[in-house]
Amino acid sequence: MLERLLKRVQAGGTLEVTALAGELDTSPAMIEAMLEHLEREGAVQLCARSRPACSACGLGATCGIKPGEQMRVWEGNLDGTV
Repeated sequence: MLERLLKRVQAGGTLEVTALAGELDTSPAMIEAMLEHLEREGAVQLCARSRPACSACGLGATCGIKPGEQMRVWEGNLDGTV
């Protein structure tokens, strides 16, 4: 399942943790834990934690986050290593 999640993140686009959990048939908590593991391994990186970071994001105007909401955005490393 970890490899499936990594491939999904590397494919790009945006998905909420709950949507990823549904796609991979697991819980949102498990998705969060796997993303944190992948970050520690260097396979993904955390790009944004809250609305102020959205100004640098090409999807900032369309992702649906509202002012004051917290959000984390992950990006896969291009080489695909774990």
